[in-house]
Amino acid sequence: PALVCLASLPAAHAAEFFQLRDGLPNFFKKVTTPGEEPVRVSFFGGSITAGAGASDPKYCYRSLLTDWMKKQYPKAKIQPFNAAIGGTGSWLGAYRCWEDVGYQRPDLVIVEFAVNDGGTPENEVLASMEGIVRKLRERTPSKPDILFVYTMTTGQLEEFKRGELPATSRFHEKIAEHYGIPSVAMSRYAGDQIISGKVTPEQFAKDGVHPTDAGYALYLDALKAYFEKA
Repeated sequence: PALVCLASLPAAHAAEFFQLRDGLPNFFKKVTTPGEEPVRVSFFGGSITAGAGASDPKYCYRSLLTDWMKKQYPKAKIQPFNAAIGGTGSWLGAYRCWEDVGYQRPDLVIVEFAVNDGGTPENEVLASMEGIVRKLRERTPSKPDILFVYTMTTGQLEEFKRGELPATSRFHEKIAEHYGIPSVAMSRYAGDQIISGKVTPEQFAKDGVHPTDAGYALYLDALKAYFEKA
């Protein structure tokens, strides 16, 4: 189903910025029935996943989500991996997927390349994102669950006002839908907060791309909503 604008929705339907699809069954089974093995979560993306823009690495969405998971699942041994390289998109990601992610034997891989894929032809984005999915599912022994997350630039606000996702996020969604991969449009959620006047574009990201601490907190809110529902 198409993602819709949160501003037009009653609270009961505010979850439309994420898609559950086939979910994260392996991840949730492992965190709810913990054993001796850690629950490995790999964060695979660009500079936003690396934490650029945050006043301290502990305030980026990757660290915030890790801390939240540890509180939500206190008996599970959450072990995060930072597999982010700034300024790179899914094309390089498809090539480095095994060397930087697969060897970690992750239980969950969170994939973030929506901003850095901007301007790349659709056929290349589809090929590289599908390559990432197939390498993770077919070549990685741990057979990890996968979650796509979408980030934004403040220059994309007009698209959100029209009820649209930016082009690269729509390309990613094609792969997510085909393979049953859940997705969280953190961009949609954050964009809606800006459009409604709760946060200014400058408060969200001083350079229009890399979130401030307040911007990353919005990304976390979107992720928490997804994980609580899933």
